[in-house]
Amino acid sequence: METQPASWRFSRGFTSVSVTLDECAFFYCNDDAANSDTELLIALKPSLSTTGGPMLLTSSPSNMEGVVYRLWKRHHGAQGDPRVLVVQADSRTLNPCLRRDVVDRAYEDDPVAAEAEFGGQFRQPVTAYLDRAVVDKAIDKGVTGRTRLPSVTHRAHIDVAGGTGSDSFCACIGHKVRENGRDNLCDRRFV
Repeated sequence: METQPASWRFSRGFTSVSVTLDECAFFYCNDDAANSDTELLIALKPSLSTTGGPMLLTSSPSNMEGVVYRLWKRHHGAQGDPRVLVVQADSRTLNPCLRRDVVDRAYEDDPVAAEAEFGGQFRQPVTAYLDRAVVDKAIDKGVTGRTRLPSVTHRAHIDVAGGTGSDSFCACIGHKVRENGRDNLCDRRFV
C-alpha cells in the first residue's frame, strides 16, 4: 500500500491493484488547471490496465462541476453504466456512529454547507440566476456555428470568468421572435 499526493505528474508509470482517491470533488476541475481532476484520472487509468483493479472515488459532494459531478450525473440511477457504482447518501446513513447533535448543529449554523457536507447533496451555486437544470436544457450541445439570419438583430450576453479558478467563461447569442403574441428567445447558444 502506498499513499501519494494527487498529482498527475507523479501518478504515472505504476502498476496498481486498486486506486482510491479521497475527497476528489474538491480537486481542481478547470480544463486549464495545472493539476486537474480529469488529468489525474487520465494519468491513473493505465496503472490498472494490466490488473483490472477498481478505481474508487470517494468524496462529499461539492459544486456541480468536476469529475465527481460528471460521474454522478452520468451514472447515478438506473440509466447509469452497471459497471459503475455511484452511492449517494447522507452521512448518518453511511456512518450511524456520527453524532446527531453534530449534524443538527451544522444545519443550524449553515444549512447550505451542511446539506453538502452531511446531506450528500451537490451545492447549487448560491449566486446562480437560473437553476442548473434550466441552463442545461438551453444548451445546444455539439453546435459549433450557425448561419446569420437576414434582417434579424442578434444580442450577445457574456459572463467572463472572474479569475478564481472555479468559474467558467460563458457566452450566449440570441434573437427574439414574435409567436402567438409573445416575444420568445430563439437561437440560444452557450459556450
